[in-house]
Amino acid sequence: MTTINDTNIATIKCKGYTLCKNTENKNTAGYTLDVIIKTPADSACEKITKLLAEKNIYAKFDDGNYTRLSRTDIEEIIDPLLAENFGNDIKRSSKIGCTIKVRPSISSRIFDALGPNKIFDCEQIDKVINIFNLKTDLKEADKFLSENFGLIRCNSAGIIFNIKGVNDVTQTPAIEQLNVSFSKTYNTDNTTEILMPKPHCDLKSYRTFGNTLNDIKEKEERLHDFLNFIYGAENVERTEVYTYNIPFECYMSGFNNNEWEHIQKHIKAFKVYATSSAADGLIHFEFNNWNNMEKTFEQINKIKRLCIVKSPLQSSYKFKIRIYETQECSNKYKKAIVNTIKDLDGKDMICKGNNGEVRIGKLSVEESDAHHLVFHIPCSNTKERKNADDILSFLANDTITEATPAIDTNNGNWFQKIWTKINGK
Repeated sequence: MTTINDTNIATIKCKGYTLCKNTENKNTAGYTLDVIIKTPADSACEKITKLLAEKNIYAKFDDGNYTRLSRTDIEEIIDPLLAENFGNDIKRSSKIGCTIKVRPSISSRIFDALGPNKIFDCEQIDKVINIFNLKTDLKEADKFLSENFGLIRCNSAGIIFNIKGVNDVTQTPAIEQLNVSFSKTYNTDNTTEILMPKPHCDLKSYRTFGNTLNDIKEKEERLHDFLNFIYGAENVERTEVYTYNIPFECYMSGFNNNEWEHIQKHIKAFKVYATSSAADGLIHFEFNNWNNMEKTFEQINKIKRLCIVKSPLQSSYKFKIRIYETQECSNKYKKAIVNTIKDLDGKDMICKGNNGEVRIGKLSVEESDAHHLVFHIPCSNTKERKNADDILSFLANDTITEATPAIDTNNGNWFQKIWTKINGK
């Protein structure tokens, strides 16, 4: 195992810079170049990116060393990878971020528009509205949804079978006793096995759809008979369902003030840190364990005025994590950097980029620290202005990835002396 400190720190790795023009004196004005030093976590993130790519996981870290990974990648890949490659130097923050994209609930708007005249029930599933428990003529429902929301009924109809008195239709005593499998194929050669379709994601109902109710009549009757047999006819409720497409402009519409105030009121009641943005339609919270995440999401999902665009319970959902160096590693690294800076006093430095290098001049030791290398670029005469132009031209076309001393032939072994001092060898 190699740790983050097993490197030659005399060549200082960098990750960017800021350049300021000095304007005190027109004739002697120059520039101040502030080069940002990479932290151990910065370097670790570069290595982690390559290691993850080898496993076909493509992560991109931002300047704060945050990235987004799925739950499986966090639990099964990144945590073991950190332990194996960085020991106690580099860790993952225990806090994990979850940002949920939400849009206004069209079904809630429909209920508001219906008022006390509740001629049907409805639910929103992504970009469609299902209506059921119809208490009027279907044409009247079509007219209401078309005139008020631009919804057009599509060529789809179905049946919902709600199972009363259960939280999970797959976990009942009858299911276990009757050897029921929820699959398209039999799991065993056991002739007593009963094959059932998978229930709806709410685990409280079964659904079957076709172009018309006649198309699914035979399938519906067969399913109805099975459900009556397994759960008891008194526990099975049959409801006809009709599906409407939500127009794009309606689906993408933003929250109004009343809707967002309703959402904020519920979020503030949660015993978690949460931020929300009406403009972006985002709700963000942090958690320390997966159970807390699931409970918080369940609370958010119950808010009637919103519709979840993508659930964090989906396997493809990516959570925000941060990589950081431990205090011991950070202290050791900073000490080595500060000692190196002292040894660079009076020596010219070269800044290297992806495509070349430039001689930058002497380091301002007094102004530099464990996070920054400071250089002053004078422009008081023709030679200095020419040198400044070379540096500016380099910076305009490249970045700074490392700073290293310009080794003169009469002082060629000083670099090795610094490295030996830092590493104690």
